[in-house]
Amino acid sequence: MHSLNAFFGYSKITAGDFQKWIAVYDTYLKKRFNISTSSATFDITNSDQTNLVSFILKRHEVHARYYALNTVHGKTLDPEVEKAEFVFVYNAGHIWGIRKLNGKHHKVDSMGGVQPFNIQGLRSMRDIGILVPVPLKYEWNKKIDVINAILDEEGVRCKKQLVQYLTRLHNEKEILGCLEIPMGVAMSILETNLSISPNPEFKQITNLVTKYNSFLVKFTDGQYNNLGLILEYIPDLIFELVSLQ
Repeated sequence: MHSLNAFFGYSKITAGDFQKWIAVYDTYLKKRFNISTSSATFDITNSDQTNLVSFILKRHEVHARYYALNTVHGKTLDPEVEKAEFVFVYNAGHIWGIRKLNGKHHKVDSMGGVQPFNIQGLRSMRDIGILVPVPLKYEWNKKIDVINAILDEEGVRCKKQLVQYLTRLHNEKEILGCLEIPMGVAMSILETNLSISPNPEFKQITNLVTKYNSFLVKFTDGQYNNLGLILEYIPDLIFELVSLQ
């Protein structure tokens, strides 16, 4: 809650609001991913790279890129991290923020107050992950580029070849392979965009998101190895995704 209010710049979310968001998110997890849990005690991240904080941001029309625990440790920071006006930093038990103001970074922590912070220090910190608010269009292009790169690498040019690739993944126990996360994030971005601009002209996008969500509910209900289900939905979903402008 405190890190979210630090991001918004004022006390936008009260303790009562936060408890309501927890209940909404838990319901979302149950309906979308068939997961019964209490995010108040155990927050998880799904194939759309959403956790409780990024879910709340999404409902406020903000998309946050997810970096899992230790994925920034010892690595060169992405330019988006250095340029971001706010970065959420989390570990197993706490979340805090880094605010960039007048070109300088400051750690904003409900447990430690506000103090100067070297953004490069994230590279030496273990057992932390980050969430970085990024422009929707920019992140959308990156995920579509990832999907296209996978298809190119596998020589997939048509639905028949994609069916063959997905069948091979199934036989190798890889389920959806490297397609799962970029597809899930791309769909999440479309869903966020629809909440910002609910335009009737976006019927194709609405139908695409609805179809994906229908697949996801079935897929996460113990149907991860159901090749028939995968082939019924995924080839069309992938090619519709990459065809969007």
